[in-house]
Amino acid sequence: GQMKAVLAQALLLGGFVAGEATHHYDGSDLCPKDDTISQTCLDKILPPFPICLSRTAAEWVEHAKDAATRCCGADLSECKCPAKDKQPFQAKIGEYCAAVAEGGDCSKREATHRDGSSSCPKDDTISQTCLDKILPPYPICLSRTAAEWVDHAKDSATRCCGNDLSQCKCPVKDTQPFQAKIGDYCKAVTEDCSKQEATLGNLRGGFDMEEQIQREEFTP
Repeated sequence: GQMKAVLAQALLLGGFVAGEATHHYDGSDLCPKDDTISQTCLDKILPPFPICLSRTAAEWVEHAKDAATRCCGADLSECKCPAKDKQPFQAKIGEYCAAVAEGGDCSKREATHRDGSSSCPKDDTISQTCLDKILPPYPICLSRTAAEWVDHAKDSATRCCGNDLSQCKCPVKDTQPFQAKIGDYCKAVTEDCSKQEATLGNLRGGFDMEEQIQREEFTP
């Protein structure tokens, strides 16, 4: 209720997550990820789902570092977060600041692939390049076969590829992550997804549609 409203307002004003930032709402597994960024860092700085979808993981790190210049320290006069005087903010700000500080979790390079995309469906008859560009994040990708995702992408393209997006069902179609990736998505549907794969794919699935902007109902 009120806490959610305050949280959303804080983010929109350029502050950062207060209160429930490290206790993501259901759906946090769909928040953006980046193989080069420590998941511990992202767990500490990402806002709840679906707000986390508004930027890439790298953009959230940069946002956090910028916010820290105003909100980490004794003087909060320049901190833009409207909840900065509240107990939830004060309880979490130390952990947040430690994560973005030099030498903290957000400065550590992630050594392993954490997003589970290698478990997404594959098909020897479908170009892996196609699947890399159209599959939603893990584990949502498991809800259909690779062939079904291709059919879904082709259907989505009729509404979401072109200048007129009025019939596009994706609720984040006006966001930067969608706009940054929709070109590759549409191109894949018309080109890569029409090619038959001659060899077994490179055993890498998953598409970080920003990092990701998609869950099944969030696909175009």
